[in-house]
Parts: sequence; structure tokens; C-alpha cells
Amino acid sequence: MVYEIPPRVHFFLWLLAKNKLLTRDNLSKTKNIADKTCLFCGENETIHHLFFDCCVAVETWNSCADILNIQGAHSFEAVARWWISNKKYSVLNMCTSAFLWSLWKLRNNICFQGVIWSDVRTVVRKASMMLRRWKSLCREAEELRLGEIVEELDRRAAQPLRIGWTVLDSQAVPEAQTLAELGAGVS
Repeated sequence: MVYEIPPRVHFFLWLLAKNKLLTRDNLSKTKNIADKTCLFCGENETIHHLFFDCCVAVETWNSCADILNIQGAHSFEAVARWWISNKKYSVLNMCTSAFLWSLWKLRNNICFQGVIWSDVRTVVRKASMMLRRWKSLCREAEELRLGEIVEELDRRAAQPLRIGWTVLDSQAVPEAQTLAELGAGVS
């Protein structure tokens, strides 16, 4: 398991591993829940959906994968495989734990505090703030790498929103461009 993180996050990860987090599908097993939909996208909220299949989770993991230069963060098992050899991947483990915890905290803030969801940058900002606080928990050798990751997260969170494009008629279209690059302006 990941050791350079706070105990409450360890407990959260343990619940996640055991499929015991109180997502709407798990709550509906013991209570009559009228609305079982994800607060981000409207699909049925399961643990796997919330953390890996939801459009917000997918974009979060894409950002994480790009910054950390990893592939395959598409399921809990894929992410947890790095935790097994926690000494080798301690910075990676801290980052994936921060992204999972950030998604959960944001979901709960929307559900219970009435926070208004805006965009994926919110998750990236939350993860960055957490990792900045957790930096003191890691070994000296890893502090520099974690600091670089936090800086990159901050940079991405400050970037303007991007528009995603799809491939049409076998022509490659840029996957993402800012509104300014597209020449869009407010008149």
C-alpha cells in the first residue's frame, strides 16, 4: 500500500479496494435511493464508473498519465499494481492516490455541500494542493520530483479550457486546441 499519504486517505483506498465506498449503487443495496446517477455525467454511479469510466475521471486520468508519463490507469487494478512495489513508485503512488481522493472529495462536496461543478481543472487543482501538503511526507530524494509534478499540475490547472475534436472521414483533426488558437473571440 502507499505509505507516504495521510491515514484517512489510506482508509479511503482500503474502502475503494473492497468496493465499500458509499457510492449511489452501494447505498442502494441497503436503502431505497431514487437517484442513482453520477453527479458529474448522469450515468449510473458505481465505484468503477466514478473513478475510471466517468468523463471527468477519464480526463483526470489523461492529465495524470500525461504528466507522469504512464499508461493504463483505466481501472483500480491497473492503478493498484503500482502500489504493490511502493518503494519503486512512491511518487507515482502519491499522485494516483491524490487524484482518486480529489475525485471523491469533489463528488462529496457537490453532493453534500452544494458545490457547483465547473470543469476538470478543479480536480487537478485539488490534487496539486494535496500533493503540495503531502510533500513533507515523502523522502528527500522524491521531493524534487514531486515538486516538479505539482508545478506541472498548477500550470495545467491555469490553462484555458480546451475543445476536444474527433476524427472525421479518416482525417486527423487536432485533438485539442484552445479557443484562442481557433480564432474564436467574443464580439
